[in-house]
Amino acid sequence: MSTLPESAPELSRWFAEAIREEVAELERSGGDQRHELLHGRLITRINASEAIMEFTLAGGSVRIPDDSNGKLKTHGQEFTADVVSVSVDMVRLRLQGTSVPDNIERAELMIDELGLLRRLIEVLSQPADYGFAFGPLSAKVFHPSRSITGSAEVPESIRHEHLPENEAMREKRDVIQPALGSEVTFIWGPPGTGKTFTIARLVTALIELGERVLVTSHTKAAVDQALYETTKAGAPLSKFIDLSRGEVLRLGTVPKPSKLPSTVLLEDVLTERAKELRDQKEQLESRAKQFRDREKYAQQILAAWDNLSSLAIKSRELPQKIHDGTVQIDLNKNQVSASRTQVLVKERDLAAGERAWFGRAGKVARATAAIAAARQTVGKFEQSVAAWEKHVTELQTSLGHVEKVFVEQQAICESLPSRSQTNEQLTDSIGTGGYKRPYSVTSRKARSAPARIDCSS
Repeated sequence: MSTLPESAPELSRWFAEAIREEVAELERSGGDQRHELLHGRLITRINASEAIMEFTLAGGSVRIPDDSNGKLKTHGQEFTADVVSVSVDMVRLRLQGTSVPDNIERAELMIDELGLLRRLIEVLSQPADYGFAFGPLSAKVFHPSRSITGSAEVPESIRHEHLPENEAMREKRDVIQPALGSEVTFIWGPPGTGKTFTIARLVTALIELGERVLVTSHTKAAVDQALYETTKAGAPLSKFIDLSRGEVLRLGTVPKPSKLPSTVLLEDVLTERAKELRDQKEQLESRAKQFRDREKYAQQILAAWDNLSSLAIKSRELPQKIHDGTVQIDLNKNQVSASRTQVLVKERDLAAGERAWFGRAGKVARATAAIAAARQTVGKFEQSVAAWEKHVTELQTSLGHVEKVFVEQQAICESLPSRSQTNEQLTDSIGTGGYKRPYSVTSRKARSAPARIDCSS
């Protein structure tokens, strides 16, 4: 294909095919890099089987891709090796294997160039194979003429950073200005030329300008190195924002030990934030308990006033009920008197029937039945009189009790805040701080009165 494709999916397929051809060529030529390393010394012992070591490149400055990986062979031992950093003729490796020594005088580093390329083919093939969406900048990365280019003023923290003023440093700062004003910027340079330094300052500048920044790479070590250069003590960003607020986060698993500050590690930030939330929760629960206690106290006060109102209503209702009961007693006594008169009348009828010459048996039977019915009526009204008299007596006893408890409850309520004041304080107790509790009031246990209102605490 003589020209670059126009659409992002076509670009993805185009690059994947180009890398396949490069992989095929590398496979024909061996597919890896081999470098002789000398004078290896321990930098950091992570554990018995993992350490970071620094070596001198026997061939001087060579091209070793940052964060590439492979194998390190020495004296019959073999270790998995990840390139941490390359600087001129020095290389730092993270070694994993059985019993990593403190010193390695001579070794051979074999870098697998194909592994990373195969992974890149896989990533580039995914959008084409699965129809993943592309952002508006996707095609602009490969068609620079479509992207906006320009320059923007570098923030003061970067301009005034105290660094040696030499040509190399000026070149690094000169990269930042067009990068801030352009949609797409490529920064390229051999190992040790300051790419990470420049990226750290660019990240700081973007954050100062209010942008959100995502730093990503095909290896964790590259991200960690860029983040360390951005957040280390004395870096401009550490002076611009408070890193403890969690505004800069390293996502994913971070190899231990790490030189990154704990304030940017997601796990540590979440742990600290969880502690803060637990403390806030305890404080809120303590305040909530105070509010619940105040509400409970206010409800007790209102219950006392409600009880006084209930006693007042009963003290007015009971005399009327006693009067109604007395009326019923009088009515039933009148019925008893009338029924007894009927009994006497029927007894006279019985006597007359017994003296009759004609129909004596019938007259006697009818008179006898009438006397029994009249006496039954007398008994019914007498029972009603007794029941009403008992009920009136109970009402009178209850009235005496209610009047006594009313006086006691009235004395209690006179020592409490008024109902209207309590309702107002209950409504806005959170804003005003709630109630004071200067009282400890106890009433007698009664059928209509509360057993206790405790206002001492």
